[in-house]
Amino acid sequence: MTDNDTAVRAALFIDFDNVFLSLNQIDRRAGKTFAERPALWLDWLESGRYAALAGGDDAKDTRPRRILVRNCYLNPSAFGNQRAFFTRAAFHVVDCPALTARGKNSADIVMAMDILDAIQHPTRFDEFIILSSDADFTPVLLRLRAFDRLTSVLTSVVTAAAFREACDISIDLETFAVEALGLSLEDRRQRNGGASAGPVSDGQPPSSDYEGVRPRAANILLEEVRRQGAIASQDVFRVFTRLDKFQDSYWFGMGTLKALLDDLTALEPDLFVEMDGSLPAAVRLRGPDDPPPPEKTPATVEVQSESVDDGAQLEVAEDQARFIDDVYVLIGAPKLSSEIYGRLFSMLAELASKGVATPDELLSATGAPPPRGAGVSRRDASYVISSLADSGGFTGAPSANDLAQRFCESLRTALANAGRGLEPEGQAQLRRWLVDGVGDQR
Repeated sequence: MTDNDTAVRAALFIDFDNVFLSLNQIDRRAGKTFAERPALWLDWLESGRYAALAGGDDAKDTRPRRILVRNCYLNPSAFGNQRAFFTRAAFHVVDCPALTARGKNSADIVMAMDILDAIQHPTRFDEFIILSSDADFTPVLLRLRAFDRLTSVLTSVVTAAAFREACDISIDLETFAVEALGLSLEDRRQRNGGASAGPVSDGQPPSSDYEGVRPRAANILLEEVRRQGAIASQDVFRVFTRLDKFQDSYWFGMGTLKALLDDLTALEPDLFVEMDGSLPAAVRLRGPDDPPPPEKTPATVEVQSESVDDGAQLEVAEDQARFIDDVYVLIGAPKLSSEIYGRLFSMLAELASKGVATPDELLSATGAPPPRGAGVSRRDASYVISSLADSGGFTGAPSANDLAQRFCESLRTALANAGRGLEPEGQAQLRRWLVDGVGDQR
């Protein structure tokens, strides 16, 4: 909470596609945290700490911020699944669908118009925070400076110098990943060191899953480079959106853009990647003075050990844990184990069979430690009981399995209302979590 009299009044504008994909080049965990935990990094921005961490000798205004406008601009066809996380965090989400065959949307133009409109807003915003490293916003920054407004932008190693100079506070992308998103800098460096050889973050599919797709991706990229010349690294993803398997593929199984481009240049030797430090800056045609392309080494397949079943169970458990965490963030559903849910549904069914059916009576009996209750907090028990009561879940002398299925359906509906409709796999995960283990509790 900030002091309204001393805090800087700020307006926040986010080019989601730009930031999300830029963070994925650093680490997939950073991109996921940015997309699904906006409240986390919003608190960091409101603290004003980014001003103290900014480089340069000029004195920076490090007071807390009151972010009065929160606008997020995204492509709903590519990132529709992330939309609900921002609406839940009280952001105004502006859909900017693709307008061209290459997947280019109008987010930058819509953002620019909204920023300029905000200059005339009845509330005088002291600061404009623009989360985008797109140098196209340079004229907007110059206009804000002319109106005597403080500007803070997100920058990376490939950000144009003019863009950096046009803002008052430059928030380095890696600093944002470490300070705002909680990514360990040392861990990030260790993981990036082996990015092309193994997973970059939890949940990354094996690179072998996309061996048949990457040659096509390399060919498409080569055709696009021949058509329009050099392509900046932050725009490369738009080329790959033509392929259905690109979304959620973790750069076609390679984990980072750098690792993917290394693979694609081996597949298409005419491609050349210009580097800026350790990160790719642009992709262009290979010239006569450029070094020769790397040789494509034969793909290797790991031999699965006898403990492959244990590994498969672990992968399912990790995937389920991420799913449960997402459900909790989106709709607040208690993160209880399947066993505890089973015990709770069994107790509720037993109480209902004895005529105890009002929410207050059920909560009194279940929201307490064992042996009196089901071993859940009053808050968690209240959530389950209220959800079931609101949907008529206690009618007809329900069994524990009935309650589990009805609660499962209430969560599915709540997720759909939050903008996160579940695909068949998500529905199966929900049932595994809430329903499948109830039979053991009879």
